[in-house]
Amino acid sequence: MTIPRLFEPGRNLRPGSSFIPENEVLHYLRRVLRLKPGDPVLLLDGGSVAWRAVLTGSDSGLGLEVERVEEGVRVAPDGRRITALVPMLKVDRHEIAIQKATELGATSLFLYFADRSIPRPGARENARLDRYRKVAEEACRQCDRASLPALTMYDSLQSAVAALPEDGSRYLLSEIGVVEPLVRLAVSPGPVTLAVGPEGSFTDTERAMLLAAGFVPAGLGPRVLKAETAVIAAVMAVQVAGGDMG
Repeated sequence: MTIPRLFEPGRNLRPGSSFIPENEVLHYLRRVLRLKPGDPVLLLDGGSVAWRAVLTGSDSGLGLEVERVEEGVRVAPDGRRITALVPMLKVDRHEIAIQKATELGATSLFLYFADRSIPRPGARENARLDRYRKVAEEACRQCDRASLPALTMYDSLQSAVAALPEDGSRYLLSEIGVVEPLVRLAVSPGPVTLAVGPEGSFTDTERAMLLAAGFVPAGLGPRVLKAETAVIAAVMAVQVAGGDMG
């Protein structure tokens, strides 16, 4: 049986240490996986190793106790810091973008409502974000990734850009005019931020704001891509340029 993986970033994991997971994690262990005291799990804290732990206590009060580093477990550490500005799309398409960007190693996903996004801000943002984080977590388990990407949501492109880290290179994915391919521009080491537009692309106001914020237009080839495809292609282009896919 495959040992389930749990993500516990920031924990000081070491042999003999123990802790009580959050209620949502306990529900997942008890009700979804139907694990019992004595069953093993693997813990990932963002480092380069997986820790073997066992469930302790009773069904009504489970905890986790770390036993040792689990040898022979593939753990893919994060490499280059890649932040992607991902426009809000229809639910299934948005989840595809998050899933694949996570598998490809994006470290931060800034989800934003573009001027032309079909979904609009409303009362369901917290539920949406919880769902998207679960999508990213499942993607991390599938690809043996060591840590979860940071997911945040913003009510506009402007507010997302205002929250970005100031270091690194910034690229605006553009299908307008003759632009240098992203795979050639992103060869320099260091953090990268990618701005991807929604269906119908950025408005003129959004494009001007991005250029004023230091984003350099970059291309993904001669074809016009759907937004979710552009997110995937952009993250992959950066990884190829930096040697991660080699």
